[in-house]
Amino acid sequence: MRFCQYLPIVRAYPVRKSSSSGMARSIEFDQTFGFNTKVLRVIGYPNYLDPYPRTLTGRLRSSVGFIVCFLMLSYCVFGQIFNIILLMTGHRQTEQIIEEVAIQVSSTGFCIIGLAKMYSLAYNRAVLSWLIAEFRDKWNSRDLTEADREMRDGALRPTVAITTVAALGNIIMVSAFNFQPVVEMIYGRVTSGQWIKLFPYVIWFPFDSTAEAVYYLVYLFEVYSGVIVAVGNVGFNCIFCLLTSHLSMQLKLLCNWTEDMVVVQDEKGLESKRKLNRIVRHHQDLLRCKDALQAMFSSTLFLNFSASSVLMCMQLYLITTADYTLIIKFTMFMLCILTEIFILCYYGEEILVNSTAIALGAYSSNWYHPMASQRDPRFGKNLIPIIGRAQHPMVLTAWKFWPITIRTFSAILQTSWSYFTLLRTVMQ
Repeated sequence: MRFCQYLPIVRAYPVRKSSSSGMARSIEFDQTFGFNTKVLRVIGYPNYLDPYPRTLTGRLRSSVGFIVCFLMLSYCVFGQIFNIILLMTGHRQTEQIIEEVAIQVSSTGFCIIGLAKMYSLAYNRAVLSWLIAEFRDKWNSRDLTEADREMRDGALRPTVAITTVAALGNIIMVSAFNFQPVVEMIYGRVTSGQWIKLFPYVIWFPFDSTAEAVYYLVYLFEVYSGVIVAVGNVGFNCIFCLLTSHLSMQLKLLCNWTEDMVVVQDEKGLESKRKLNRIVRHHQDLLRCKDALQAMFSSTLFLNFSASSVLMCMQLYLITTADYTLIIKFTMFMLCILTEIFILCYYGEEILVNSTAIALGAYSSNWYHPMASQRDPRFGKNLIPIIGRAQHPMVLTAWKFWPITIRTFSAILQTSWSYFTLLRTVMQ
């Protein structure tokens, strides 16, 4: 059941032109994911808008670059964990061991989250392709009116902009981490006349990484590893936001259709729009999409939310204790984590709100009109199951432990602050 039900069917979709030269051009489905697919190509992830390969050979051939990047990041995680062990056991000396451990734990935790998200993207590639096919069918449905298309485009445009800005923010943050050692080396050379070789991250290698020929290769390896973890994180997050935004938009459409099932034109006539079967089928499709999203993102988001509390605690501690030259870097890191968690919880909240609104839409329809009852005496009773089901909202959860809502974002902030105050008390 895990994979076979999500194998997509290859279909051809016509390109729809703008209905009027004076109106904003309607965006196409692939455009909503276009920037994210380009970002993920940096780490070799295949274009998930293409049909999912049905053979193992085809899947491996399309993912060679992604596998290489995954192995590179895996070694970085191993090297950082081994370096933390050396610090804790006293085999590696440093003057400020607490600050050094906090930096190492933050970097290692961020890399572990990125590694988990890359694994999730690879493992759930069939689920992702199935979701893309489902949402593409609904996006290009011929049953949509012009008003539906305008609402659809208006709902997705902000999400595309938000995910683009979030991706650029992560790129800036990683660039600060990657190239800060270059600035420090140049500054040390100018002030002291000595050229001290530094690295963006502290990773253990089974050889002398500062040797002349090896140093530049190791530095490039660490720089690209930083790019891998950033792209893996932002690619996973953007896919979640885009898919949940598509689901939220479909729920809005469903609410509008439910409310407009019956339209009273005047006292003598009744225009029937009671396409109840279509609404029920559409609702069931969206419930299956929600279950697929839950299966794809639940475990990884649980790790993300759990680790984010610790990471933000560490960043707050480093901001209050580190040298002023490092405060900007740690502040950027913490702001990126905060923004990431907020966006994930915000789009989870959108699904909860819009799925609940279906009950109000059904109740607000003209089910009580006498002419509606004359045409179908059971019409009002048929709405009861819809209202009852909508009163149990769709809620995505992080491993059935944390609901992905704004309230969870607040809880993560409170937990991080509690950890920080406890750490400060112990250290003082």
